[in-house]
Amino acid sequence: MTIGEIIPVYITYRQSLGEKFKTNGIVLTGFCRHVGSDVELDLIDWNIISEYLYAPKGKVTSFLFGKYSALKGFYAWALSRGYVAKVPLSQELPKQPAHMIPYIYSDLELKSLFESALTYQKRKGHMIPYVTQTILIMTYVLGLRKHEALVLKLKDVDMQESLVVIRESKFYKSRIVPFNEDVKRRMEEYLEWREKSGFPQEPESALFIDDRALPVNIHTFSACFKHIRKKAGISRDDGGIYQPRIQDL
Repeated sequence: MTIGEIIPVYITYRQSLGEKFKTNGIVLTGFCRHVGSDVELDLIDWNIISEYLYAPKGKVTSFLFGKYSALKGFYAWALSRGYVAKVPLSQELPKQPAHMIPYIYSDLELKSLFESALTYQKRKGHMIPYVTQTILIMTYVLGLRKHEALVLKLKDVDMQESLVVIRESKFYKSRIVPFNEDVKRRMEEYLEWREKSGFPQEPESALFIDDRALPVNIHTFSACFKHIRKKAGISRDDGGIYQPRIQDL
């Protein structure tokens, strides 16, 4: 059986168990393209697999270990069903890169960050400074992941009960996040501004929008944050590899 025939079977099997299996599915589909879909599964050895793991630049990255994990699961399944006689994966992997050290913002840095969100650049592009500032504040006070904040819809905010519903986030889990009176007042101000500005009010409408009434793009928002952080004069000198991130909020 060829790799192009067996990979879709495995992905379908994992999805039949109730998994979305999106990331690992992408990894395995990429492996299939790298090897060639018409290559027989039992002809694939560690040398071929290693080329894929270290692609494209031959360097050790965190993604290497994610790809290895996806392939390990696939080959364990293939072995149990007799598609392969042995698992062609090496048990010896390079040392994983050091974990990134979270950055702890001070109160003064947070104040500067939120203020800089309104003035970090002259108006250009589609981001609305007030929306950008509100996203950062809500990400901080509610403890949200970046993508969790950006996919929120109006229906996810319950002002009467003072809570936000986060739907199927990491590991497909949902949760309810309550907020206090200070946060409620800020959210009321934002929702009032949003309505007066003429943006859609349907329950399915995105909570955070750009000037085209489209959901804020995660890549655009990330790029804006870098400019905001620099204007706020926030950088790290504690030996960490990465500059302060949105996630560190």
